[in-house]
Amino acid sequence: MLEKYHGNGVLLLGASAPNAQMIERALKITPTLYCADGGAAYAPIMPAAIIGDMDSFDEKSTQFQTVNKRLIEDQDTTDFEKCLGLVSAKFYICLGFTGGRMDHYLSSIAALAKFSDKKVFLVSETDFALVANARMCLELGEGVPFSLFPLETSRAHTAGLKWNLNGEDMAIGGLISTSNRTLADRVEVNVTQGKLAMILPNTHLETVITQLVD
Repeated sequence: MLEKYHGNGVLLLGASAPNAQMIERALKITPTLYCADGGAAYAPIMPAAIIGDMDSFDEKSTQFQTVNKRLIEDQDTTDFEKCLGLVSAKFYICLGFTGGRMDHYLSSIAALAKFSDKKVFLVSETDFALVANARMCLELGEGVPFSLFPLETSRAHTAGLKWNLNGEDMAIGGLISTSNRTLADRVEVNVTQGKLAMILPNTHLETVITQLVD
């Protein structure tokens, strides 16, 4: 793990063509950038480090030759996992890990489950996901799309949604709670077993980070 702790969070940038406007938004929330290997091609500022197995980083590029590079040759972990394992921060905004191939997207969701002890916000073009594995309360307003997807066998109770959960067993291949919607300004989620991916529109990213990050 890198020695420095980032109390203001970090932006992790992957190589799956992250949206330039979302990068700009994220850098207003946290000015510290780390790149996962080929994500350096999309970096608008100098990253604190480039991390990964360097199989997609352009070594011929002169732009970031002086940047700290952490080569991790382990092929059992993705570059996203390498970044989450190496960088210590209060929270992580993660862009460029959900586009392109389906297996890359699924591996990023798996990384959410693996690093559920960290506050990770996995952002796509339209939505973002974070792990819910305890009691959470959010002020979102009415009519906001809201999904809960089990990352393992889970149970939860909710309040403030159109279709609330009441402790039913949830699992991939069983009950999930997607395409739900808020009916009240305040939503409560109490996960009593397992862990869920909470998925919200990325228009609410700043609001959720402000409410969940101490």
